[in-house]
Amino acid sequence: MCKSRKGVSVVQLLLSARFLLAAIILVFTATGLRPGMRALAKYYEKESIEPRRPLAEFDVSRLPSFRKGWEFPFEAMPEGAGTNKFVYQHLKRRSVGKGAVSMHLLVTFYSDPGDKVPHTPDVCYRQMGAVVKKMTTILVDTPQLSPEHPQTEANLLVLLMPDGSEQIVLFCFYVEGSFTCRRDVARLIIGRPGNRYTYFSKIETASNSVSAGGIELCKSLLSESLELLVAEYFPRKEGLKRR
Repeated sequence: MCKSRKGVSVVQLLLSARFLLAAIILVFTATGLRPGMRALAKYYEKESIEPRRPLAEFDVSRLPSFRKGWEFPFEAMPEGAGTNKFVYQHLKRRSVGKGAVSMHLLVTFYSDPGDKVPHTPDVCYRQMGAVVKKMTTILVDTPQLSPEHPQTEANLLVLLMPDGSEQIVLFCFYVEGSFTCRRDVARLIIGRPGNRYTYFSKIETASNSVSAGGIELCKSLLSESLELLVAEYFPRKEGLKRR
């Protein structure tokens, strides 16, 4: 067997070289991997973004179905929304022989990359003492948002309020340019890498009329509000991308 002048075999020298190389790789990995991973996470971390227009400027009287025959009395925003960017509007209509129809529009905007989407009507109304009698998913026509969003899924709640009255609530989420009615999906979109900026909005309509007519009014208010919000208020989808 070939040996060096000091009696060390060639095989031993090769093994020593491999060991040294492996040790160098391990040292490099230990010292360089964590900073590299931190830099990568920092690069893909999403940032906050503002609406294109302040939501306080949203004018419900611009919506086609609510321009005539409706009053918009002032009502203070309920506490606990978790944001200072919102639309909260009370709508009231009195139909001859049918009593008053009272509605609400609530739009909240959030842009915290770590947000867990905690504010949903089924949770919030229970905390207020209401009972959720029914919760289902329905489709709302949004032809003005075609071809990308010709219809939107929304959650429909039927609530028994603490005062014994009934109320319906219709709501959905708009997350980084996509619609969903599921909180877990909203969380996935927020946590998904890709975009540089993140935000989500909860759009909620409510009525004291639990009839089919009341549901149609909520659908109209939701659909027409979404058209205006997407057109003028929510950040454009292309403006969220990482360049």
